Amino acid sequence: MTILKIYFDFKSPESYLAFHQTRKISFRDSIQIEWKPFLTKNKTTSLPKDNETKGETHIRIREEHKKFINLKYSKILNIPMRYPEEDFQTDLALAITSQLKKEAEKYIALAFDYYWQKNQDLNSLEVLENLLTKISSDINISENSNSLIDALRDDTAIAKEHGVISTPTYQIGEELFLGREHLPWIQQILKDQS
Repeated sequence: MTILKIYFDFKSPESYLAFHQTRKISFRDSIQIEWKPFLTKNKTTSLPKDNETKGETHIRIREEHKKFINLKYSKILNIPMRYPEEDFQTDLALAITSQLKKEAEKYIALAFDYYWQKNQDLNSLEVLENLLTKISSDINISENSNSLIDALRDDTAIAKEHGVISTPTYQIGEELFLGREHLPWIQQILKDQS
């Protein structure tokens, strides 16, 4: 059995696009996919300032360009995508993922849609309880939300020690691939290992 680990964060637009592209791939039964939650920082596009430094200008323009490219790819791939206007966090929704087994992929799909299509706050207990109801899960998040987030932070720290720096990152054995552009190569590696 070959394990393909995929590190993702709900607030990462690249993870959202990669999730949909990865799900379109038909993997053999000998390939086990493990979706691994990984905390990233929000990269919001800021408005230009009057006294902006060259560094701030560079960062702002780079983020604007990434947003433009992501929206372009979402249109090409026919994946609805709308950047949230508010700086919503996704830590709690991400932390819940490791508690799910069979329903994990369905939950991930719904959470991505809630964030990137409906612009829902994935740290809201009400939103998350709605999500969990839709997948028929009885996880009680209100009582153990802090311990879930602590476990997520620990898992993220361990992943960083192993070389994961951002999402999406794909891992086969000890080899890491950053970005969905590696999917054709990953498919070939998995095919050769089967």
